[in-house]
Amino acid sequence: MPRGGKRPGAGRKPGGKNARHSRNIVLEALDRGETPLQYMLAIMKDPTVPIERRDEMAKAAAPYCHPKLQASAVVAGGTDELADLLQEINGTSRGLPRLDAIDDETKH
Repeated sequence: MPRGGKRPGAGRKPGGKNARHSRNIVLEALDRGETPLQYMLAIMKDPTVPIERRDEMAKAAAPYCHPKLQASAVVAGGTDELADLLQEINGTSRGLPRLDAIDDETKH
């Protein structure tokens, strides 16, 4: 007995139940002058529709109403208080003051 591969009569038939149903929904919406987004929002707002379907419509409509956030670069600007403080201490802004600089200041 052969296994796998293409077999005659196997698979989903063209124009199956879901395809016909989806096509009917789109045609009904177009007849009313509605876009798919308007249809989804109308279903989402209808309190007589089961909550599960309303949730699915909200998920489907969300990308069209609320774009995804993009990663953005953080641009440093303004003043750096720590660097300013270090500049005042020993004339550098690269970390803690050197011990020899502190010793020299205490000797004078």
